[in-house]
Amino acid sequence: MAIEDIVCLDTTGRDFLGFIDKILIKDSILFALDRFQKKQIYAFNSKNGKFLFNVGKFGDGPGSYEIPYDFIATEKGNKIEVLDVNKIHYYNSVNGEYIESRNFPFSAVRFIQYAGGYGFAGGGNEANLFTTDKEFNLQMSYFPFKIKNAIKPYNVFQKTGSSILFQLNFENTIYEVTENSVIPYWKIDFGQSGSFKEPLLNSPAEVASKYRNKKLVAYTFFESNEFILFAYIYHEKPFFAIYSKTTQNKKIIDVSTTVNDLTVETPFPFFLYSGIDNTFIAVANAENIDAQKLTSLNCSNYFDFAIFKIKIKPF
Repeated sequence: MAIEDIVCLDTTGRDFLGFIDKILIKDSILFALDRFQKKQIYAFNSKNGKFLFNVGKFGDGPGSYEIPYDFIATEKGNKIEVLDVNKIHYYNSVNGEYIESRNFPFSAVRFIQYAGGYGFAGGGNEANLFTTDKEFNLQMSYFPFKIKNAIKPYNVFQKTGSSILFQLNFENTIYEVTENSVIPYWKIDFGQSGSFKEPLLNSPAEVASKYRNKKLVAYTFFESNEFILFAYIYHEKPFFAIYSKTTQNKKIIDVSTTVNDLTVETPFPFFLYSGIDNTFIAVANAENIDAQKLTSLNCSNYFDFAIFKIKIKPF
């Protein structure tokens, strides 16, 4: 892997961005979600990191959101859609201005839009996945709720070509979602170390205990036009696996021991976004970037996070 570019997100004179949970890039604008600390979506120039505007705001008035669970950028038109409690808010992706809100009668914490409507990852104790039409009328539901799937990665959905992919946390199968079916798309085969008999679990602590010696895909799965990249947990340690669809070669990276050229701490920054050109994006806190490296970066005097654009070379 090679770092192609580094962009520092300029927060000069502003107190925001406690953490970055999700990143999307649309029309040279980088959108960053801080769900838990600031509960806000921010927009930056993706080329130079300059702050541009906020998308909506946390609150209870018109155009505000209570809990910004997730957000997406529409492929056609200039819209950012923000998933809130039982509703979606729509904003202009060019300036962040509020457009409208639409309610729906169910609970969800992740979502994606596709030609026929929406896919939602459930936030309650019923189905983990359900699809609706464009008017939020329920079409199909899949995967009964299990405690080990309760944590939803931010990239639980992703688009790859004309397909919508869905990931259940701590599972080794990636599914393709259509309007009326869900079928296995990729099966991650770890052999015996990835096979297990499904136990009855009642808490996240039991999940960690039962699965600590198994290899299970967790939190991160991305597919570009040439590579598949995913994270998995084994003996409570995080690993990255990179698979070349062209050569069928694979690489395994121990995140806890991998040293890179830019960050002070050993763990490699987790990936938050992928592009179809085999470019993946990772994020590092400014305090974790080597001081000697900072002098070589074209950054302002004050920034909270740096965005790493990483290119995977053929292997």
